[in-house]
Amino acid sequence: MTTAHRTSLVVASLLVLTGSGCRGEAKPADKAAATVNRVPVETTLVRRSTFEQRLRAPGSFQPIRVARIAVEMPGRLLELPFREGDRVEMDALLARLDSRIARAQLGQANAALAQVRVQQDLARTTLARVKKLAASKLVDQAQQDQAAAAERQARSAAQMAEASRDLAAASLAKLKILSPIAGQVLSRHVEVGEVVSPGAPLLVLADLSSMKLVVDVPERAVDAIRVGQTATVRINALTNAVRKGTVTHVPATANTDTRTYPVEITVDNSDGRIRGGMMARAELVLESLADQVVVPLDALVDEPPVRGAAGITVVYLVDGGAARRVPVVSGEMEGEEVRIEAGLSGGEKLIIVGQRRVVDGDAVEIISRAPAAEAAAQREDATAVERPAAPAAPADPAAPAETADPAETAETAETADAAEGGATP
Repeated sequence: MTTAHRTSLVVASLLVLTGSGCRGEAKPADKAAATVNRVPVETTLVRRSTFEQRLRAPGSFQPIRVARIAVEMPGRLLELPFREGDRVEMDALLARLDSRIARAQLGQANAALAQVRVQQDLARTTLARVKKLAASKLVDQAQQDQAAAAERQARSAAQMAEASRDLAAASLAKLKILSPIAGQVLSRHVEVGEVVSPGAPLLVLADLSSMKLVVDVPERAVDAIRVGQTATVRINALTNAVRKGTVTHVPATANTDTRTYPVEITVDNSDGRIRGGMMARAELVLESLADQVVVPLDALVDEPPVRGAAGITVVYLVDGGAARRVPVVSGEMEGEEVRIEAGLSGGEKLIIVGQRRVVDGDAVEIISRAPAAEAAAQREDATAVERPAAPAAPADPAAPAETADPAETAETAETADAAEGGATP
């Protein structure tokens, strides 16, 4: 056999072995092509619950009652025991002025009143005597009229003297200023020893046992707010402490600058932690609707207009292991949830993760469920879609192809040559 003939046999053997290996690898590739590509998604059950539309508005705290203490009578200030921040009880002595002149005036008024009363008694006695004499025809009518006029004049003088005495007593009392409320001193404007005039401010007091939170409410929401309504208040400076408040005032007119309505919410401050000027956020329920379909806001997919048609909002449900596109009509939003007015009835498996990676009819695989739906999903085992078995792993394309041993190939070639040589005549 010639060398060219032997080379042809070796090449033919290698081609046979290589073709056999390729046909062996085609089977797992065909299986991989037949496997369905499922989109991983997460779902939750569509629920029906009470939907509450809320208003959240910022505001600042102010004292409900503020008393600006001023003097009514002139005088030198002798006593002012309280300073800023001090606690003051009801009817506590806030200030005392020099009362020597007022006491002297009161004494003078008392003396004048005593003198007038003596004259009143004399006029009353004279009138009684004249009346007896008149009965005996011993005095004429002119004397009777004169005695009666003197008695009336003495009575009027006594009344005036009593009024002067009361005025002096009131002036003396006003030199001692008592607290009209129980509260805290916010500011102090004078010092002991100063001469103050009527109307001069001494102190500013505030009752801090309750505070009012003033929030600006837009006109679209003010009609839904009522006096006595409960509000949730979160106070920024107190690490977002949450307290309950009550709406105590809804104004009839808006603020002309902001066109909003300053609604007042009263909050208990018996612990004294809330201070004037602190910022807070109030939450008020404007409307409460029972038995509504509520879904996460992120589950909605807005589709753009197509060929002149208006865009629509859809959601994707899991139905029989596949994604199903459902158009919906959405309503009000509240936080991270939205109310569905049409399209869903409750109980459907709603895709909440992966809804933007699927189209109608795509095969899906539920990889996890929202915690709220886990218990309900377990009760639906009878109707749950069974996941298909994982496809067999295809052959590794990186594995080396099986090749013939060169020695065996050479030996085969020699045997073929010998056979051919023996057969040659």
